[in-house]
Amino acid sequence: VKKSRQKDETNRSVHVFLRKTAVAAASKPAVEITQQGESLSIQTSTSVRTTYVSFTVGESFNETTVDGRPCTVMLDC
Repeated sequence: VKKSRQKDETNRSVHVFLRKTAVAAASKPAVEITQQGESLSIQTSTSVRTTYVSFTVGESFNETTVDGRPCTVMLDC
């Protein structure tokens, strides 16, 4: 019985993740990019969420991926 409940909970979690992914994939994001010298700001908005990132070209910065993982990024144009 315990394994069956765990399987049901896992299936529900996967279903919720897939539904969120499908909604995000179907949305058409609005992107606003502004620049001041070497600094760029990017705001991306969908019906699900809005993200904002600001950075200076050639300098590393910390970011969080869509699935919540931290990472360090450097954009060099």
